[in-house]
Amino acid sequence: MVRHTAVALALAAALAGVALAASGKPAGKKTASKDDKPSPAHALHVRAIDLGKRSVLVEISGFHQAPLGNLFTFTDERGRHFIALAAHCEEPFPSGTRACELEIPAGYERHRMVTLIVHLGGLHARTVAASEAEIAAAWAAASANAPPGQKPYDGGPPADNSPSDGGAP
Repeated sequence: MVRHTAVALALAAALAGVALAASGKPAGKKTASKDDKPSPAHALHVRAIDLGKRSVLVEISGFHQAPLGNLFTFTDERGRHFIALAAHCEEPFPSGTRACELEIPAGYERHRMVTLIVHLGGLHARTVAASEAEIAAAWAAASANAPPGQKPYDGGPPADNSPSDGGAP
């Protein structure tokens, strides 16, 4: 008797699967409703660079949370990669776009920035890159407005790290 009940249950499950297949609806998949919204594409735009403050103003969209600072990777004209020290992001606008201010490490503001990418979720995840034309335009505007006493970086330590007694031990 138990065996006949098991066979009957298996047959009923198989018939239910055939009925779902005939209806055209995939089994086990969620059906789309008008309330489901597709997630917007991720985007990264460079809006301004301030060399005096060592900061980059960017706009990001498509993120549910603001990315951490170490997920933003810069590359300078020498091919050196570096990350933002911090990312201070505002609350998102109704459109989903949010403004973030990225802090550039000391010394790296002296070399032209070439690329900026943000990692989606982790350092080995997909990336979104900012337009090189936007970066070049922002860098040109920043260079024109740079503080007058700023001199190009020569590869040595910053002047404020030198010994105060003229280098004597």
